Amino acid sequence: MSNSELRAELKAAKIAYWRIADKLGVHENTIIRKMRHELSDADRKAFYAAIAEIKAEKKTA
Repeated sequence: MSNSELRAELKAAKIAYWRIADKLGVHENTIIRKMRHELSDADRKAFYAAIAEIKAEKKTA
């Protein structure tokens, strides 16, 4: 999946970059900088794990 598809998923789920950054333990600027180029497989898996976790939290809230 490309970064543009990842951005679209974040937008559809109304998840801000800072929330992903918070889950991954990095600064929001780090997330933005990584999104400038295609993510590595490890980064992509970490992003999707964070997205899934945030979505689960939203459902229980």
